[in-house]
Amino acid sequence: MSIAKRVSLFIAYITLLSFVPKGTYAFELEFGSTPIWLTNYGYIEFGFYPSVAPKTVEHIFKVVRLGGYNTNHFFRVTASN
Repeated sequence: MSIAKRVSLFIAYITLLSFVPKGTYAFELEFGSTPIWLTNYGYIEFGFYPSVAPKTVEHIFKVVRLGGYNTNHFFRVTASN
């Protein structure tokens, strides 16, 4: 394939990419509910994205209200930025 043809294909590819809608990234999403729980070791804050996964968020809140996470343990906790 000639260099001119490769350059033309590359330019066409870049042009097509410019028409693709921008994706949604986590830092652009808005939090829904942000429950905060007090534990023996301090506060825990959870952020949920109901606009992305409404049924999952609803299910998690339902399980929390039923006490489903009362006996669960955290194995990894990272500091906030």
